[in-house]
Amino acid sequence: VDDRRAHEPAIIDAYFDELAAAGGHHDRDDFMRDYRVTAMFCLCYPLQSGGIELANDRARDLVRGMFERAMTAIADHDATEFLVP
Repeated sequence: VDDRRAHEPAIIDAYFDELAAAGGHHDRDDFMRDYRVTAMFCLCYPLQSGGIELANDRARDLVRGMFERAMTAIADHDATEFLVP
């Protein structure tokens, strides 16, 4: 979480600039909206974890960590607004 928070703005800027240089048609607001929607999508991985056998501590820690990191990113980006009531 700390690494993401520290490096995410620069990575987002670099990625956006590369997309624009390659002919991407997003404006910055649309790009950030899509990024925030994708943060919500990342919650699918730990929730589905069907391909992971949760029979040991290591597997449970992995899924728990994925869930906690996804939830933190969602909160950091106020992405809960994309939840359907």
